[in-house]
Amino acid sequence: MKMKKFSIFLQIVIAFFAVYSCIPGNANLVDPSISGPRIITKIDSSNVMKQEFISNNSGVLQQVKFSSGEYQNISYNGNNKISKITSYEGTTIEAEWQLSYDANNRLYKVEQTDYLNSAFHSFIEYLYTYNSANQITHIDSITSFALGGGTGSFYGVIDYTYSGNNIVKAVENSNAIINGVPEPLDPITEKSIIFENFDGKINPMSTLPKEYLIFISSPSIFTSSILSASNSLKNTIYAGGTNSTSTSTGFNYDLQNYPISDVSGVVKYHYKAIQ
Repeated sequence: MKMKKFSIFLQIVIAFFAVYSCIPGNANLVDPSISGPRIITKIDSSNVMKQEFISNNSGVLQQVKFSSGEYQNISYNGNNKISKITSYEGTTIEAEWQLSYDANNRLYKVEQTDYLNSAFHSFIEYLYTYNSANQITHIDSITSFALGGGTGSFYGVIDYTYSGNNIVKAVENSNAIINGVPEPLDPITEKSIIFENFDGKINPMSTLPKEYLIFISSPSIFTSSILSASNSLKNTIYAGGTNSTSTSTGFNYDLQNYPISDVSGVVKYHYKAIQ
């Protein structure tokens, strides 16, 4: 179930970074319908919905739908911060996330419970560390899961390096916890991503609540790009002693510097005005 939930998170990033291609060119396009604050409503590819973000007229995110048919319902606390996210497949609850905040109203903990056939399957706790600019710099996680009538567990760490408001490096690693003692992290299992060539425009995902973006980014560095203010047009992944680089020719933007499509017009980003 953990991998299934992570695959849902990846749907967001895969759709967003489908712009990585060899198609040349770039243009500024005008979206005359929106000139002020906005929130993303949908990402589609070849006119097929990949993700849909449902919000009220004030831009309060209420539900997220995925092309797989799964969806997330979102609840808020008295401070208008997300307090709970519930993932469904049909009418069956697949996972629940409880979000907790510190005295500065910053997200400091997410508790994730996964279910399999309506029975407990795994529990994950994420803890967050911030820098003086209130940017996430470190994530600790501990996972406990059902194993042969008992339980198993492992831990993970993620570290972010910033340049301004953009993540330029993300590193992750994990290992088992045996008899309550964490095994040392092994450099061989470390994975990292270097983000470069930022476009200086607006990351469309940044229109969503910050705590939702942190929640999405928690499972892996492969979802960390959504925490940046702008869009990285080049990233290099290092894992298992190898590396691979992806580059993008960028986006078509509106006059407010929001991406509205990739340069080919295949992947499109839809928004609505916030009243």
